[in-house]
Amino acid sequence: MSNMFRYEFFWDLLTYPENYDDELDYYRTEDLEEGEYCLKDIVHQVSNLAKDDIFWSVVLSVCDDILSKGNSFDKDLVRFIEMLKNRFIGILNGNAKKACCQVNTKIEAIKEQFRNSGK
Repeated sequence: MSNMFRYEFFWDLLTYPENYDDELDYYRTEDLEEGEYCLKDIVHQVSNLAKDDIFWSVVLSVCDDILSKGNSFDKDLVRFIEMLKNRFIGILNGNAKKACCQVNTKIEAIKEQFRNSGK
């Protein structure tokens, strides 16, 4: 598996940034100018984006694109999407949860398509 999946702390930070607020506050600077953001704000923003229904709708669209390509797809991308799905599915709500569940179904279809191809 690629090294990008091994950094558990990174994924924990994006999944549950509130658990690291004390650590992130350490990097807060008081003299931010307008339009500048501290690390804590950036981490929380990225986390919120990854928990948003629009994000999961885009991921679902990517899965549809992968399915339409047959077996000519990037397997690392599929593994990455599956890792994201596994990481976030338990904490999502509403339309984001629904789209993530649809991603789960698409990932299974992609894996089945690959198995059936004999490769």
